Amino acid sequence: MTQLTQSLHQWGQPDFEHILKKELQQLHPDQLPLQQAVTEGGLVEDSPIEATIIRSEDDGAHIKVKAGIFFTEMVPSCSCGDEPQSKPVYCNINITINKQSGETAFILDPN
Repeated sequence: MTQLTQSLHQWGQPDFEHILKKELQQLHPDQLPLQQAVTEGGLVEDSPIEATIIRSEDDGAHIKVKAGIFFTEMVPSCSCGDEPQSKPVYCNINITINKQSGETAFILDPN
């Protein structure tokens, strides 16, 4: 399970969003539910993602965050040779960080 402990320790501090964004961008794309967000039936490219923090809140036991994720989808070629085509994709994910352990869950936001 993924842990975002640096972000947990920065909760409530001015640089929380900066640290969270940095930790998200250090994750491997397959640690996030990005495959569910592809739009052309391709695969998530194994390249760095970009993240933006939309909102964050504290429900007592968890830090809940909505983040926007920019990533690249590799779309199979369609009559343009054998090379796949890269396509930028954007999705929102909901992040839940357990305030005791730092364990983090990611769920694709359908909106």
